Amino acid sequence: MRSGPLVRRGAQISRALQNAPVMPRRRVLATSPAERAAAQISPPIPLPHPIIETSCLHAQCKLPINLREFLAHQFGVTLESDNDAILALAANADDAMLSKVARAIRRYSTNRAREAWDECARALKDFETESVSTEPRVALCLACARVDFGADAVRRHNNSRCLTIDFTPACAARDSPKAVASIPDRLQRRIEEFRAMRSAFGLPHFDLDCYVASRRVMFSWRPVGVSSSAHANF
Repeated sequence: MRSGPLVRRGAQISRALQNAPVMPRRRVLATSPAERAAAQISPPIPLPHPIIETSCLHAQCKLPINLREFLAHQFGVTLESDNDAILALAANADDAMLSKVARAIRRYSTNRAREAWDECARALKDFETESVSTEPRVALCLACARVDFGADAVRRHNNSRCLTIDFTPACAARDSPKAVASIPDRLQRRIEEFRAMRSAFGLPHFDLDCYVASRRVMFSWRPVGVSSSAHANF
């Protein structure tokens, strides 16, 4: 089966040939087979640049937190639970290691499909629009399974059953050094802070996670029991 890179490479070479100037055919005067073959060799066609470069992979791809932790557990001391470390492993791995990583990801997906998860999603452009407003406010409530924007985004979830994560610091970082990172990166860092804070106080963080797919920010977490007394705002 032909792979995507091979197909794309073939298409690029075809276009290069179509755009190349047409040279008049010359009669081959060589007599021996070797001379005739050498005279008919065309100039080498330069190969295209790598389709996926390591720098792009690191800049544009952010793995879900739970997947990173799963892969770190599967491979033990081979890598840390760090996005760059795992992407570097994939970018530089041989076929055998890539096969192991692929099998591990399939196991992760299979196990996750058998479990109960709550989810909600919002367009990335909604976060981008809010980030340039005068007073950005963004909050995710795990109990209500919704993301709210605007001045009363957090106040809407002040009742006892709500568990709210205030993403305002992630969206309002345009004037600070954190603004260098993308909004998805800042959202994920805020979730990592939420998980670390909850764990420090012995409270569940419900494996809250996020990732971007098709320009939508996807949030997922384990269901929050309405009878839980561990609800608060962060």
